[in-house]
Amino acid sequence: RGVLAAEGLLDRCRVEVMPAESLVYEPQSFDVAVGFAIIHHLDLVKALAELHRVLKPGGVGYFAEPLATNPLIQLYRRMTPQFRTADERPLVLSQLPSLLSSFRSFEHREFYLTALAAVAVTYAPGGSRLFPALSAPLHRLDQVLLRAIPRLGAWGWYTLLRITR
Repeated sequence: RGVLAAEGLLDRCRVEVMPAESLVYEPQSFDVAVGFAIIHHLDLVKALAELHRVLKPGGVGYFAEPLATNPLIQLYRRMTPQFRTADERPLVLSQLPSLLSSFRSFEHREFYLTALAAVAVTYAPGGSRLFPALSAPLHRLDQVLLRAIPRLGAWGWYTLLRITR
């Protein structure tokens, strides 16, 4: 609410907290839904059914979500259980067609293949100063690699989903 107020938007927005698996909104209430690193914490079948219910026909959901299949990220998750939650289930790209079959269409684009190294550097002493210099060229390399070999996307850290009802 503080950010909305600071931006002069509080009178145009409503902030509510509720389980995504049982939304209180009427069917076909929204043109757009947006989430960052949330759906991998939910009961996907129930939450996606609710998303389908509350989006208007042609409505779009945008979600940035972590992926489960990068071996380095899997190792990091095992080494940092204190940062995990019991409900955390990163997405697997090969499961998206069945999970999203009730929607008219979906697209995904993956990120942080080699650029993941820039994030890793931030853990080293003084590494956060190197992040900007490393991140941009590695993201450009990722774009080239993922365009040339789309299957490498499964090893990305994040996917950006565009889901259309």
